[in-house]
Amino acid sequence: MGSRVGAQILIVGVGLLMVLGSGCAEGGIDAVNDMSGNETSNQSSDKGNQSDDNQKNQGDDNQNGEATCADVECGSGLICDPEDLECVECVDDGDCPSGDVCDEENRECVACLDDDDCPGDTVCDVEDLVCTGCIEDDDCGPDAVCDDDVCVSCIVDDDCASGLVCDEEANACVECTGDDHCDDVCDVVEQVCVECISDADCDEACDVDEKVCVECVDDGHCVGDLVCDTTVPICVECVEDEHCSEELICDSEGGQTCLECLDDGDCDEGECHPDYGACISPCCEFMTESFAVERSVSFAAFEVVVDDDGVPVVGFADSDADQVIVARREAGSWSYDVVATINSDNFITSTPNLSMDIDSHGQAHLVLSNRNKLHYFRPSFGGWTEEIIDEFDGVGFFNRVGMVVDGEDTVHIVTEDGPQDGEFHYYWEAADGSGGSDIINAGTGQALRFIDMAVLSDHRPVFATSNYGDVGIFVYTRSSTGFWSAEPLGGETSNPPSIAIDEDDQMWVATSGDGHPVIWKKTSTGWEEEAVLEGPNSTGLFPQVDLDENGKPLLIHHGYDDDWDGLLFYTRREAGEWVQYEVSDFDNPSYPRLAYDRQAQIPHIVARNQFDTRMEYYTFDDSM
Repeated sequence: MGSRVGAQILIVGVGLLMVLGSGCAEGGIDAVNDMSGNETSNQSSDKGNQSDDNQKNQGDDNQNGEATCADVECGSGLICDPEDLECVECVDDGDCPSGDVCDEENRECVACLDDDDCPGDTVCDVEDLVCTGCIEDDDCGPDAVCDDDVCVSCIVDDDCASGLVCDEEANACVECTGDDHCDDVCDVVEQVCVECISDADCDEACDVDEKVCVECVDDGHCVGDLVCDTTVPICVECVEDEHCSEELICDSEGGQTCLECLDDGDCDEGECHPDYGACISPCCEFMTESFAVERSVSFAAFEVVVDDDGVPVVGFADSDADQVIVARREAGSWSYDVVATINSDNFITSTPNLSMDIDSHGQAHLVLSNRNKLHYFRPSFGGWTEEIIDEFDGVGFFNRVGMVVDGEDTVHIVTEDGPQDGEFHYYWEAADGSGGSDIINAGTGQALRFIDMAVLSDHRPVFATSNYGDVGIFVYTRSSTGFWSAEPLGGETSNPPSIAIDEDDQMWVATSGDGHPVIWKKTSTGWEEEAVLEGPNSTGLFPQVDLDENGKPLLIHHGYDDDWDGLLFYTRREAGEWVQYEVSDFDNPSYPRLAYDRQAQIPHIVARNQFDTRMEYYTFDDSM
């Protein structure tokens, strides 16, 4: 009995010590022990929801006298942890506001413990336990980097793809932020490289909507009377009829040029020429007159040109007088100027060859090949100066010769070296007296003796050449570095070729093929041949080509009628077809020469009688 009572006393003592030592409840806790030594407790084994006073709800009443969360009062936002009866923020996720989780180690509500706790593409900063855009670049994907917890396109230029730079203020990869990033200029608003943003960025004008340089955006960008076709946009002669003079209309669909007509209904007389946009009457009525009747003009030793005043100028060699002469037709009459007298024992028998051209001052320049000498005649103080360009001492002779004067008044001359088949001599002399020469090796191994010259817009000389037989036609062009290149046109020819070049450097070559006139045209893919006329009465000997006011080719050539009498023909394109007109029934014309006056729109033609050396001049009747 005593031992049992002692045990009870011991239990009661321990219980009192526990009550006194807990200190958990603010008002103290009474523990009640029954005599059997069993404790009673009101604490439930399950956690309940947080009550309005932020305490855990309790289950059964404490019947054993132990401390429970029912005995604990926690401040606002805290709950009692039943494990140690401490006031904390949470013991599990359910104790935290929506979106947060419980850091059970520290018993605090936090935004996250790992990336799975964060919404969307955000990640968890495990040090600060908050969700953020990024911690390192790998959190941002392949095309972004991490900058202050935010994924951005770039921080520096190296973060951007090739060809892009970093706008460091917006952290965006863009094409440019300044002009130094562009070949042209930077549109700093759109941050893209553009051709222009104002007229100052262009040679002419800037289309500020499209941001490209154009020829014009309004009429103010066009010179003279030109207007701006804003649909292209380029400066043109007209866009509508009001831009043309009263007698002209605007070809608004075919080239924005002012024309006399677009169709036959626009013409009071005649028909509308589809190539020229001009009203034309049926061609052609020629007048003819003889000149130099007292002279003996050598075969292939004459040339005709037109000066700036529309005056025809004829240079020729008089074999009887051993003279070089220039004739001019003004006010319906001819005047003659003796350029030089050639002191040569064989002038008549040497078959001299002559070529001539006009310089920018309207003055004639002539070159004459006379067997072993090459004579050049230039105007000088109202007279003439003769220069022996080259000569052979002994074996050798010069044959055919060609001349052209370019827009800078540089004279270009080519002659064929008689003994050396396929070799040419080229000479040039500038207006300041400087000059030089080349030897051109044709490389054909055969003689190429006929020569006709022209010049390109950049002042480089060009000449066409051929020979009788199957050697064919060649066009030689001098490069800016002085190198000569040859282009074979093909075909066979029995006559000298003639060459003409328009303002756009379009080349035309005329010759005779199988007895009829042939035109060759230079295209982007090579030379194209076009038979001008074919048939039994389409003979075309010694054709010469020139260009009309529209850059279209015209031909003069001689041939034969059904009775094989010699005739002279003038050929031009009308409505897309070649049309041939008989110039005169002048007996046995040979080697006709043509010079077209583009301003007056009339031809000037000279020819020599094949047997009696008589010279004839032809032009339109209405030019008289």
